[in-house]
Amino acid sequence: PGHALAKRQMKAFGGVVAIDLVGGEPEVEKLFDSLRLVRTAPSLGGVETLASYPLYSSHAGFSPEQLQAAGVSDATVRFALGIEAAEDIIADITQALKGS
Repeated sequence: PGHALAKRQMKAFGGVVAIDLVGGEPEVEKLFDSLRLVRTAPSLGGVETLASYPLYSSHAGFSPEQLQAAGVSDATVRFALGIEAAEDIIADITQALKGS
């Protein structure tokens, strides 16, 4: 929803993408189990592409109100994109989403 604003304010975009999966935590678990290239991690940072479940990591201590204000739910997954070929990252996430 903030894409137009980001285009006006930035020359390039960041490497973190968040998605919400229909079905919540069970679907997040299936997604993580299906990833082949992308690694799961409690925090984001490094040269490789990482997937994180903020509800149990970066936002674990947040109240329900704080989670809502931050846009984090039991369905939220964050990806920090690494140096792998974009096609490989997209292919891995796509195949994992089909399995979840």
